[in-house]
Amino acid sequence: MAAANDAESNEKHNRFEFCVKWLFLFGPLWLVYFLTMIIFRLRHAGKVCSGDYLLERFIIEPDESPYIQSNGLFLWSAIVG
Repeated sequence: MAAANDAESNEKHNRFEFCVKWLFLFGPLWLVYFLTMIIFRLRHAGKVCSGDYLLERFIIEPDESPYIQSNGLFLWSAIVG
């Protein structure tokens, strides 16, 4: 019985170590990605491409070719959310 508990404890410890290693790897990468997204979205070029300066921003027309409004709104909601 004690050997089974030790094996289960070791398995949980190994899973925990695995998760911590991935957290230390992907945590900073996610932070850099998120900060880059904020910088690109809030720069002048990002505002222009997403259509922030359009007077009729929320009117969807068939030809909105130079603007990527849906992506800009998605990035903005990801930043705020």
